[in-house]
Amino acid sequence: MLWSNIEAVVLWTQQAGPTTVPYVGLQRHPGLPPLPGSARSRGLRRMNRALVPHVPPAVLADSRPATLWRLHRPSIEAEVRHFAPAVEIVDAG
Repeated sequence: MLWSNIEAVVLWTQQAGPTTVPYVGLQRHPGLPPLPGSARSRGLRRMNRALVPHVPPAVLADSRPATLWRLHRPSIEAEVRHFAPAVEIVDAG
């Protein structure tokens, strides 16, 4: 994957019972092929829209949960500034 394909890195959370799960997602330029492992099935997209309506469907498909690792926003910001200063970081809540 190329940084030039990315419009924004999107940080968001999902409530999972008593806990909140942080996610990092990518807003990519329209028309690009799906990333490996992207959630593209119709049923999964429908379920995601119902559970996380505040995150765009394309970002949901290209998101990964921060489970078994810590999402450290200052590190993400430093990496994006270094490798792709034109890519914005969006906090979608």
